[in-house]
Amino acid sequence: MSSRSKSLILALAWTCLLGGTTMAQPVTVKEVVVRPTAGGDVQTRAETVSYADLDLGHEAGARALLMRIKSAAKRVCGSEPDPRVVDRSYSRCVDSALDRAVAEVNRPAVNALHARG
Repeated sequence: MSSRSKSLILALAWTCLLGGTTMAQPVTVKEVVVRPTAGGDVQTRAETVSYADLDLGHEAGARALLMRIKSAAKRVCGSEPDPRVVDRSYSRCVDSALDRAVAEVNRPAVNALHARG
């Protein structure tokens, strides 16, 4: 390889590293906002759940994300009611928040685990 070819290759590599390339880079979302279904509640709470550290192509990563989302859903839906009182609004809120977040992530492994319950 000639020194001119080497120089050209190095120049192209630096251009790409410095952001001078025009190739479109895929945008990867690594977080999801968990919130209950919008309703009459003016003070709807939301929580952002990061999954940048998880590999959602594997079941373990998908399972970890579902656990994070479910925990966040419980926090945004408020305190769990007394089990002696029949009130399904809390569980509906958690289920709704979980469904919405999983739909937003939209990854096959996460969807499959969520569908299994």
